[in-house]
Amino acid sequence: MYNKRNMGFLLAEMKKGQHPYLKDAIKYLNEAENNLDDDWVLKMAKLHLDHAIPQLAKRDRAGWRRELLLNYYLNLELAHYKKKDESYTKWTVFRAVAKENGWENILSFMDKIDQYFTSQEDTDHVETEITAEHVNKIKLQYAEEILPFIREHLQPVDRYQAELRLKQRLDLLQKKVVDRQIASFDDWLKEKRTASGLSLQQLAERTGYSAAYIYRIEKGTRKNPSPKVVTKIVQALGYDPEIIVPMFFSDDIDIEEPDGGGLELLDWLKFATYTVAGKTVSEEKKKILSEIVRLITEKDVLRGEKMTELKRKIREFQK
Repeated sequence: MYNKRNMGFLLAEMKKGQHPYLKDAIKYLNEAENNLDDDWVLKMAKLHLDHAIPQLAKRDRAGWRRELLLNYYLNLELAHYKKKDESYTKWTVFRAVAKENGWENILSFMDKIDQYFTSQEDTDHVETEITAEHVNKIKLQYAEEILPFIREHLQPVDRYQAELRLKQRLDLLQKKVVDRQIASFDDWLKEKRTASGLSLQQLAERTGYSAAYIYRIEKGTRKNPSPKVVTKIVQALGYDPEIIVPMFFSDDIDIEEPDGGGLELLDWLKFATYTVAGKTVSEEKKKILSEIVRLITEKDVLRGEKMTELKRKIREFQK
């Protein structure tokens, strides 16, 4: 049910007077292990754990104590459900919890993922293949919609379970991507440019690169354009770089640049989707943040006009 070695360390700390707020949580966790049929004891364990985890977080920098206790609870919960029906899995237990709590957005997201997994109950509507582009769309929805909801509305135990189970499922989904569907960027570029009706010159004007350079990428004679280049081309074609760009890059490729350098931070700040203090940054504020970073990289930023401009941009961003 738990890592005995780590539990021994934790109990030894408690004997020395540390973590007194964990006493009731551990008491009910132990009772739940000895009474797997008892719904009330399991609920009490969860209640006390939800109360204790925020306090423990202040003193558990490494995180192993929280992980130990949270996984202990999840293992007990799984055993509790299996007492009712042996067919329960970690995923279906999480689905049952989501349904009980009325998390409709999470349930809908789980349904979207489950289209690509065969279930024993229903195999009629299972998709056999998924593209890298579709996986990235699902991951983006998770990052922008589901994860913020989890972190804002769920209590510590439910939050840990939701993030853990959805990450595990998304990792499995990534493994289902059909390798032959992951085309090279030159193939993707030629297909999408042709479909859009843009000429090489028109796309060149939108990106700032030469038509000859884009032509060489399409032909495959200019191998491995950088993330910066791909981002600009993808955006010029009307696609979301956050979804498309990850399809074509891994850590072990050699990148060619038309103008030197990797993916500029300023470009990333303008094009990427990200949050600050839990809120998605708007397109307008992305530009302001990019300007702030540009200003602080200049050597004379601490002088008169530059410092005034920097302060003004910071105030704009904070509005």
